[in-house]
Amino acid sequence: MGRLFSGSKLVAVAMAFATVLGVCSVIGGSNAAAGTVQGIIGNTIKVGGVYDSTTFAGTQAGFMARIDRANKTHELGKYQIDVVGIDDDTANPTTDLTDVQNLIERENVFAVAPVVGEGFQQASATFAAAHQTPYFGAGFVPSFCLPNTWGVSESGCAIGGDYVDIEGPLALSKALGIPISKFRVALAGLAIPDGVTANAAYADVIKHYGGKVVYDQAPIPVSGGNLAPIVNAIEATKPNIIWPVVGAQAIGFEAAVTASGYTGAIVDSALYSPGLLKIAAVASAINHTYHIASTPVLESGSPWVKQLEKDYVASGQPASAVTFGGLYGYMTADLMIAVFKKAISENKLTGVGIHSIMEKGFTFTSPLAGGYSYKYPFMFNAPDDCASVVYVQGTVYQIKAPQVCATKYLKVK
Repeated sequence: MGRLFSGSKLVAVAMAFATVLGVCSVIGGSNAAAGTVQGIIGNTIKVGGVYDSTTFAGTQAGFMARIDRANKTHELGKYQIDVVGIDDDTANPTTDLTDVQNLIERENVFAVAPVVGEGFQQASATFAAAHQTPYFGAGFVPSFCLPNTWGVSESGCAIGGDYVDIEGPLALSKALGIPISKFRVALAGLAIPDGVTANAAYADVIKHYGGKVVYDQAPIPVSGGNLAPIVNAIEATKPNIIWPVVGAQAIGFEAAVTASGYTGAIVDSALYSPGLLKIAAVASAINHTYHIASTPVLESGSPWVKQLEKDYVASGQPASAVTFGGLYGYMTADLMIAVFKKAISENKLTGVGIHSIMEKGFTFTSPLAGGYSYKYPFMFNAPDDCASVVYVQGTVYQIKAPQVCATKYLKVK
């Protein structure tokens, strides 16, 4: 049975300990004993993570589904992965830092994983690096980008790198049936420090292909509020595409845009979430909107999707329980396991060893995932560039542009 974790700090069921692994250096926090590697006790690798339940609910289930398969099938040979907890930081950087400090200094984890949410800001990244603790997650915060090199992400460096995502806008062009050169896009970010930076990842591509960005600001409040003035200001720029670059806030924002009478396309990169349309109020709010998915979509029925659903069932969760957060959690675990395999094969299963592997060169193509390939150290400075587009029609997602992964990247800096 797979283990699920709430937002509180939980300790996983104890596992049988074999002989302590003999390693010369001390890695990690102050509680690591001399001659050991923090977070490795016998044949057990301890990890624990942070996530934001407001946008990425279900992250734990996806992460554990993949971890459970690895443990049951002995993918890491003699090693088992023990997940000590996955803490809900509610996207609050202060809470996140406290959680990360606890995981490293008190729980003595080998790696912080999964990291899924906007709360993992530079302070958390700096703390992990100072304690030589790698972290794995979804890279839509700058803490997964250079000069940070202790973070490994299934998304790569999605915000703030020298290279940007081209497949999202290109897939949207296919879905809408118009060239990017005809785009008049209003990009509306979240009212946080990274809000405008997040917009730039799309603005640069749109401009490169001849489209116009008629609005580029970050006014959408994190906790909701009166959206009418924001919508009015955006529509005054006469866009044919309104693109909120936010998370769950897109639900209320897109409902406000539709209620205003706007007839152009509404698109986001956040609201492809399996199961979301089962909520009648949400389905109604985002009806007739487009959603760019950077993860594989369940509606494709691909071999990767079938394996994901099989893993959910095997870990004690129905396939219907897969969420947006669950997809990120699952992909994070898949990549982390591949990195651990590499470290074990090279006798470098330490924080410093993994850091060295990622800096010197690591490539992994996820089996069955239809093009998802990870290349480090390049992805410290670039996103993993895969995308498809779905459209909400009533209570179902319809695939309007199938998944495509980039073979080249656009450099903008």
